[in-house]
Amino acid sequence: MSGTQNNVFRACARDVVLALLGQPNKAMSTRDELRFGSRGSLSIDLKKGVWHDHEAGNGGGVLELVMREKSLGQSDAAAWLRDGGFIPDRERQLKPKPRIAEAYDYVSAEGEVLFRVLRMVPKDFRQQTPDGRGGWKWGAKNARKVLYRLPQVLEAVRAGKTIWIVEGEKSVHALETAGLTATCSPGGAGKWRQEYNAALEGADVVVLPDNDSAGKKHADDIVKALSAVAGRIRILGLPDLAPKGDVFDWLRNGGSAIDLERLADGVRNAEAARSGDVDLAAYPPTEDGIALAFEARFKDQLRFDHNAGSWFEWTGSHWKREETQLAFHWCRTIARELVAVHDDAKAAVTMARAGSARGVEALARSARAFAVTSAVWDTEPFLLGTPDGTVDLRTGQLRPARQDQYVTRLTSVVPAETPECPLWEQFLWEATGADRESIRFLRAWCGYCLTGDTREHALAFIYGPGGNGKSVFLNTVAALLGDYASTAAMETFTTSGVDKHSTDLAMLRGARLVTASETEEGRPWAEARIKQLTGGDPVTARFMRQDFFTYKPHFKLMIVGNHMPILHSVDDALRRRFNIIGFTHKPQAPDPMLEEKLRAEQPAILRWMIDGCLDWQMNGLVRPQAVLKATEEYFAEQDVLGQFLEACCIVSPEREEVGKTLYGAWVEFAKAAGDDPGSSKRFSSSLQKRGFLRCRGAKGTHDQRGFRGLELKPMRWADAS
Repeated sequence: MSGTQNNVFRACARDVVLALLGQPNKAMSTRDELRFGSRGSLSIDLKKGVWHDHEAGNGGGVLELVMREKSLGQSDAAAWLRDGGFIPDRERQLKPKPRIAEAYDYVSAEGEVLFRVLRMVPKDFRQQTPDGRGGWKWGAKNARKVLYRLPQVLEAVRAGKTIWIVEGEKSVHALETAGLTATCSPGGAGKWRQEYNAALEGADVVVLPDNDSAGKKHADDIVKALSAVAGRIRILGLPDLAPKGDVFDWLRNGGSAIDLERLADGVRNAEAARSGDVDLAAYPPTEDGIALAFEARFKDQLRFDHNAGSWFEWTGSHWKREETQLAFHWCRTIARELVAVHDDAKAAVTMARAGSARGVEALARSARAFAVTSAVWDTEPFLLGTPDGTVDLRTGQLRPARQDQYVTRLTSVVPAETPECPLWEQFLWEATGADRESIRFLRAWCGYCLTGDTREHALAFIYGPGGNGKSVFLNTVAALLGDYASTAAMETFTTSGVDKHSTDLAMLRGARLVTASETEEGRPWAEARIKQLTGGDPVTARFMRQDFFTYKPHFKLMIVGNHMPILHSVDDALRRRFNIIGFTHKPQAPDPMLEEKLRAEQPAILRWMIDGCLDWQMNGLVRPQAVLKATEEYFAEQDVLGQFLEACCIVSPEREEVGKTLYGAWVEFAKAAGDDPGSSKRFSSSLQKRGFLRCRGAKGTHDQRGFRGLELKPMRWADAS
């Protein structure tokens, strides 16, 4: 092999080895030698471009490694290297076909794979998302974006370890090999999002920018975003780094974790960068002065809710309740900075006390820039918060979030640009028995649930035998709504004979969708509560050991169950509220993983729901025949009094019946039907609601009270008097 050829193979050794063998044994590898296997028996000398298998006792160069791992002859192995873009094709000078060199999975805090970044050969980066069938589809525009190695980052933050932020996944792994915890944002420089900040709350952060203008700007952007979140943040420019170089290059050229930590210790906290617009020298080193400086610095980032007794922090997408005493931490930080500016030893001693910081925070709570009440939050019913902005539900457009919208809740995903969700549509097609009208109604209902509007005064009850998709539908919609959805116990809406604490209602404040499931057979609806919760009437409730408060419900009820609860009253007010939706069609091929697969379509399903919201605003809830029929059948079945009137009475204006006789007949009929007859007073009230008039001297008696407009049929009831 010529020297030129050897140089070519040596130059591509690292990429070839990683493509063939994956990640090395990090504990046993070094900058110039990679080790593979649990005992490191396969070694790769990257400087020489050779390998040696210590167990098999053989070795060779890059070409021989390809031949061994791919079971190829020499010419085919060389072709594999050329086709993969590892070496140039000097004969044909063809552009090599892109090939995946490395895949980097981005996972949620719970370990769910959200998307992955692919490093390609020739050098390029692409993204994929799970297709819901165990494979991948190209693109990740609508995937929820998170920091790389998020679970490891969260664990390290809790342990008080330093988090090193770099620009690419390759550098993250290089730092991990060195024993450090590192992360990056997907897309590299210029792609930092506000929603990444929460993971680094209170963390000690060091940013390692690439040595170019884009890298430096990216570092500044991160400092600006994290300065009000991180416990400490520093920018470390690496010494002797070549132009456009990164920490991966720096480590490969001899740098170490110890060197990085030593260099970082000498860097001043970059938090000071955020104070450039606040002249601390203008404020005296007193509690009042520090509170004023605190207000000047954080007036756009904090609010204090005097009803909730909590600070709220602006995240870039919404106002989030702060539960880690961040405001207190910032008070202490700004106190130290202000005292340092004034170089006042006496003030420094005073301000060092935690009580002083508490005093500053207490003063700040009443500052006009911060002080609000719970009445300011989420007041616009047609604004929908998402991780990437606010959707105007009147137009369906996604716009940048603003502080003055005072949104505190977010959906779980960002809506896609188009509602392309074939798996979801196929699921609904089967669940509804291919009923297009029912699918349109479900879409409009889901869109209505996105809003804080309750004008329809309606609830949806989805019934059917098990395995027909009820829970899949409910869980998917609730998951999409994220913070806007709440789950309630079914006992909240049915009678149980036991008075429940009003906490169950307090928990529903602010929700736009409330779900419940699995009704118990034979349990009646709590009809008065159903009317109250769906009618827009104010609700008074309280949390345990707290004061009562009153709120107006913004939520819609969606309940699923195999059994429909009993209705004692079938008046028009309840008829208007109920929408009975049957999921009675078995899927052709039941898929136990369907709910999991639908996660990949969540952004598109959310857009489908937004389109349904626009349809609802234009046309209302257009109830299909299937819903009208199912609802009518349900009320007819529940109308035991109506059945009694039809079976046992002659209804005519000139007819009369003695009340006592009528009630006795009703009691016997109701018990036979398995229903609670109730008191004679309730029976009398129910008859009057149906238009029957009270009268004296019924059926020619002298003083018997009764009803006009009906008479018992000539059966055994006649002897009951």
